[in-house]
Amino acid sequence: MEDTNQKEYPIHVRTDFFDVTLQGIDLEVQCTEQHLVSIYKFFYHAGFRLLEIEGRLEVYRKVDGVIYAESVDSMTKYLFDKLKELELLDEALIIDVWDYFEDSDCIRKDLLMEHCLHPKQDGIKDRHDYLLKFDSIYRANFIHETMLRFFRKNHFAQVGDMAGLYNSESPLFFKELKDGQYLVFLHYNRHGACVSMTGYDCWLSKKEPDEAKNNSFDSSAHTEVKLDFDPLQDMALLDRYL
Repeated sequence: MEDTNQKEYPIHVRTDFFDVTLQGIDLEVQCTEQHLVSIYKFFYHAGFRLLEIEGRLEVYRKVDGVIYAESVDSMTKYLFDKLKELELLDEALIIDVWDYFEDSDCIRKDLLMEHCLHPKQDGIKDRHDYLLKFDSIYRANFIHETMLRFFRKNHFAQVGDMAGLYNSESPLFFKELKDGQYLVFLHYNRHGACVSMTGYDCWLSKKEPDEAKNNSFDSSAHTEVKLDFDPLQDMALLDRYL
């Protein structure tokens, strides 16, 4: 006679990232500190980092030198998407374990994650690149400082706003070129009112800006080089002039 009361033994699945015990319809998942260390090593190898930036712990990913904003959720998704791609575990099991990770909040911004994902090198540069890309005020201030260094290095002169296009406090920076023309920058966003704009327009002018004459910016006497000039992207435009 067939024994209908045969005992059902649990199934154990052990991985570097978690352990699973399955018995009937009951699923038990364990994610220990050692599992988390392995997970964070996996994340670090994939380019994920964690830095304190402006008082906040920010997750980002660095791929081929480019910074991308990430989150705990996007990191967790990356992990389980990779596990699905490997096809070493049943996909339904992976989804159940993923649900456990989300419900238990075991992957989170804490001291362990900060220790494991803190950049071993380039931390200062990463912080700068992150803020430059995702903090518009930081970017606007950095662009302004970069332009002022550029003007000093290349011996630009400065006068008040001759254009009358924005306000009387907008200064002009200019330099005479070999052909007698002038390379002119109008700093129209002096107080950073619009952080989405660089604050500098670049022109080629036949007339020297002269504050004493208070002349207007004559459209027949200048040529646009680049509006909203970005020194991080547009410096090559000036190679032919300097």
